[in-house]
Amino acid sequence: MSRVLKHLLLSLVVCLLVSPPGFAKSPPKGEVLLMQIPKNYKRAFADRTRHQMLQEFIPKGQHINSYRDLISLQIFYGGLGASAEKFAKRMLDINAKNCAKSSGEIEIQKRENRYATALYSYACKAKTKAGSEWGLGKVIQGKDSLYVVIKVWKSAPSTRKRAKWRKFIQNIRLCDTRRGKKACGN
Repeated sequence: MSRVLKHLLLSLVVCLLVSPPGFAKSPPKGEVLLMQIPKNYKRAFADRTRHQMLQEFIPKGQHINSYRDLISLQIFYGGLGASAEKFAKRMLDINAKNCAKSSGEIEIQKRENRYATALYSYACKAKTKAGSEWGLGKVIQGKDSLYVVIKVWKSAPSTRKRAKWRKFIQNIRLCDTRRGKKACGN
């Protein structure tokens, strides 16, 4: 697990339900995160408590202890009392605190499907055991929970790779089945 994610888990209390886009016959009631994990990725780590859920996905052929890139999905049940913007700022603060050569910024803040979101990016150029890390994350402030998806690289991604993954991150949506069938695209 990446250094930033370990610190996040230690510093925050967390949890919810995740379904891929396209429901079976009866969708769960409540918020649903619409995110499709790429086919060439596999789940490499999962943990769930009363307060949070964490899943990490890596490309097939890589190992969780030596991955080159990773997708992290975290759901903090109850929302932590933080806005999308405050949570993204907290992630950037953790990166700055733990990495001497860090940079990062909140790139976009907006409402999507009635939910506040924040898209942020960070870099940690370290010569430590934990190594360098680049990331692109999205925070969605739901009514029931706070949702965080982060794409992480161990080496600086090319401009083309960043653009591809930015599109992936930006396409992640939250919907609420309690608002009717059309709320989640059905």
